Amino acid sequence: MLQNETNTGVEAAQAARARRLKVGYVAAPFNVEAVTALLPHVDLISMNALQAAAFEDRLGRSVESAYLPEILVTRGAEGAVYHLPKGPSRSRLSG
Repeated sequence: MLQNETNTGVEAAQAARARRLKVGYVAAPFNVEAVTALLPHVDLISMNALQAAAFEDRLGRSVESAYLPEILVTRGAEGAVYHLPKGPSRSRLSG
């Protein structure tokens, strides 16, 4: 599990994947460049709805329509949405 506050995130994720470990990434504090750099190296990204909107602006499309790792988008009191690669799971987790 990585977070943006850690240094050498890409290198750490690459080392973990080389050992066949699953890599999770919490995109906080949010930095769109860091998220973009880590995309090829992680299995799961967790971000809140505001971060997801900023990321969608960078992608030019919704996280639902993009080929991305698994993404958990938290929505506060509205729960969360878990997106599988190439489309949403349609499952909602409620709080």
